[in-house]
Amino acid sequence: MCTVTYVPLKSNSYILTQNRDEGYNRPHALSPKIYNQEGSSLLYPKDPVGNGTWMATSDNGLSACLLNGAFEKHKRNLPYDKSRGLILLDLFAYGNVPDFISDYKLNNIEPFTIIAIDKRNGGFEIAWDENILHSNKFSLDQHQIWSSSTLYSLSQKKERHQWYKDKIALGEMKHWDNAMQFHLQSNNNTENAILMKREHVGTVSVTSVKLSDETTEMKYLDLQNKEEIKVNLNTAVLNK
Repeated sequence: MCTVTYVPLKSNSYILTQNRDEGYNRPHALSPKIYNQEGSSLLYPKDPVGNGTWMATSDNGLSACLLNGAFEKHKRNLPYDKSRGLILLDLFAYGNVPDFISDYKLNNIEPFTIIAIDKRNGGFEIAWDENILHSNKFSLDQHQIWSSSTLYSLSQKKERHQWYKDKIALGEMKHWDNAMQFHLQSNNNTENAILMKREHVGTVSVTSVKLSDETTEMKYLDLQNKEEIKVNLNTAVLNK
């Protein structure tokens, strides 16, 4: 995991989209559903391996997603104490991102990056490098793209950033369908394409959240089962 884009919309709305790049032999993920966590409703797909997730959104205006790795590719030092997908869910228990950053205790956890969009406090990039929890705040008015350091080199990240800038310049990142199409684009270099495909790992799903003042919805495209669903967090309506 993977590739993430943030698309700001009018009226304090946004789209957060993530490609999940995983090994083809990893157990199949569970489609998004609504879970109750300490009185809040969370919507997310579930990883059956660690029982966590890579993207979630809540009924209090917070959305967050997880990328493997921090600033550079790391050497794994197994075993680790906790799944990173569970740490993402722990973020929602705090109620706001600044409290998570200041209070959450990390020890023997594999490096990760969390992108959190908090309508009350702004956007946050949170990176754990096995020693220090780094945080950077960004404007919710600006487009953003991130690529996992475990899968993409600095030069590959720059190339992908340019592809995203080109789409913005063409006015092609204004709608939910635009964001989904960007995350499904491929090219001759499939190993670095947004829709990535390598020998043992590739994009297995696309998860996208659209949040506005009226509603919060999640689209989930399962590329392995060729299934697309949409769930409305406010009405608990699931459409296949």
